[in-house]
Amino acid sequence: MMNNKMKFNVFWSKDAELALIKHKQFINVKLAYKNSLTMLSVNPHNQKEGVIDCGSEFDGYYWVNINNVIIFYRVDDDLKKVFIDGCSSALTGEALRMYYGEYDPWLDDE
Repeated sequence: MMNNKMKFNVFWSKDAELALIKHKQFINVKLAYKNSLTMLSVNPHNQKEGVIDCGSEFDGYYWVNINNVIIFYRVDDDLKKVFIDGCSSALTGEALRMYYGEYDPWLDDE
């Protein structure tokens, strides 16, 4: 049976691609890239884990963890497009605190 859900086109900005490549030592970047295109192409609003609100340039963007990459994206419903404008590693204490509200005992909070 064919899925009747409207598909979105997903686009990575050059800055987001460069940020992803920086993590190639620790993350399978090809898998994260490929899975982001698949996951965010259907119901991208429902894929989000949260909305960024930390005083950064990405405030108001959705975020989702795909293959240990925190992906920052926005959705244009009229154009049926998803724009990935940034990303960071989900494997850091900072990511635990910022996105999941968990405390990393190795971070110094002075």
